Amino acid sequence: MTINIGKSLFARAMLAGVATAAFASAAMAQGNEFKLGSITSITGKFAIIGTAQDVAVKLALKEINDAGGIMGRKVVLVTGDTQTDPTIASAEAKRLAYQEKVSAIIGPLVTQEILPTLPIFTDAKLPQISTTGSSAVTPQVGPYHFSFNNSSDTQAIVMADFAKNTLKAKKISVLADNGGQSKSGVEFLNGYVKKIGLEITGVQEYAAGGEDMTPQILSLRRANADAMLFFTSGYTDLVHLLKGRNDFGWDIPVVGQLSVPTYAPQAAKLVSADAFRGVYGQNYGGFSYCTNDAPGSGGFAKFKERLKAFSPESDGKIPAPTALYMYDSVYLMKAALEGMQKDKMAIDGPNFQQWMYKHAKEVNTLVTAKGLAPSTESHFLFGAGAYVMVERPDQSRPDGTMKRVGC
Repeated sequence: MTINIGKSLFARAMLAGVATAAFASAAMAQGNEFKLGSITSITGKFAIIGTAQDVAVKLALKEINDAGGIMGRKVVLVTGDTQTDPTIASAEAKRLAYQEKVSAIIGPLVTQEILPTLPIFTDAKLPQISTTGSSAVTPQVGPYHFSFNNSSDTQAIVMADFAKNTLKAKKISVLADNGGQSKSGVEFLNGYVKKIGLEITGVQEYAAGGEDMTPQILSLRRANADAMLFFTSGYTDLVHLLKGRNDFGWDIPVVGQLSVPTYAPQAAKLVSADAFRGVYGQNYGGFSYCTNDAPGSGGFAKFKERLKAFSPESDGKIPAPTALYMYDSVYLMKAALEGMQKDKMAIDGPNFQQWMYKHAKEVNTLVTAKGLAPSTESHFLFGAGAYVMVERPDQSRPDGTMKRVGC
């Protein structure tokens, strides 16, 4: 969420005898309104997830404003559409930071847009929460940025361990898009597999959002692996892989990171009924179920109901997990901003960083997960322990949860 308190308000507070610099941030908005920036790909090839962010942020802000806002002030949303274009993303970041003078940033969702915008938001000393998984986004690169995600290293660990320990694979192949998150995940994986006794027999890269994977699939088929690890950023790429695997009658198990269960409901509409056979994906524990768990009882199911009521036209068209990440990100930002005020800290990036180190683990009201643990070494909020592997992610229950492997 966002906080902007203008110079006039600060002056009045000083005249009233409030001798504190808590609101002396250059990023603060005018009057009694706070500006929150949301930057995402509402149009372009990643529009499906960008729209999920847009709807979720608006839902969170409606709830927050209906309950009195942040620190008693109404929150005003300023949105930047990256159009899935890094150059446009950079321009929108400059507009939000320097023209609109927002107080905090939610997004972007994908690393290709985070990397060009991060230096801008860092220069403006803005608190930021995105969902990047790229290990290239270190605390040194983005000191005021935290990711509502795990790192690409963590993803690689979860996937490789599952392939070895559960699927009993000895040889794996890797298919990954050319985005920054996937590249860093593959780079880490190359070293990690040696430690756990796996062999990589083939690695193929494809252009994110491309139209065909036939060359990559044929090459990996010849690699004769026991399982394939799949890194992707978009649902169309998942569709291309599943169709290609079916076309060649290839039954290799596919182990995907978080994007696979996220996009599975949309991808399932575009592939055959058996295309998800042998497909597994990393997911948050709160999005999974065991056979005896009652449907509709969890926080994710209740969130989906609120999301549908708020934006019925989006129901079934956007990935609800992505929407939840961004919804929870707004509430985490709200907790941080109000916590900073309580501690009489200026609302800016450096103080946001320090507050997150000290207090993020205490924020236990989020739906996605509890026990956040950022540190000076990592600004990724989740570690490997937050995740499980789900099977047949196309067959989620009506409440949106997916069956956990082994249940």
